[in-house]
Amino acid sequence: MVCVFTDCGLRLGEVLPLRREDFDGETLQFRRTAHEGRILEGTKTDHGEADAGRFVPVPATLAWILEAQINLNGPDCQLLFPTPRGRLWRERTFYRDVWKPAQEVSGLHIRPMSAGTATQPTSVACQRSATLIWRRLWSSH
Repeated sequence: MVCVFTDCGLRLGEVLPLRREDFDGETLQFRRTAHEGRILEGTKTDHGEADAGRFVPVPATLAWILEAQINLNGPDCQLLFPTPRGRLWRERTFYRDVWKPAQEVSGLHIRPMSAGTATQPTSVACQRSATLIWRRLWSSH
């Protein structure tokens, strides 16, 4: 999941509701937003337009990781990144159960982009820091 933040520059609310059908092997399509444990149709910027959303290219390494994640989830799971029980993550639960432990292991204390920070200059720093967290997590195993 961290690679989707870093390699595609996405907001947490865009990543959480991703479904296997949103990935075609080369791109991710964003049509939904997650907020407070619910999936809302449309994105932050589509303003209710028909056929709204956006496509983001996926680097080959990330495509391989996403394919592996889909296979790991099994055929009955529609979400790309479900909770251990197969449900949609709530933002605060994601931070508590996934992000905070990753911060502790890595020693870096940042947050993935939220809806309010994606256009701010700090988003680049968040992407770089998230990449460092991911690298430190993998090197610690």
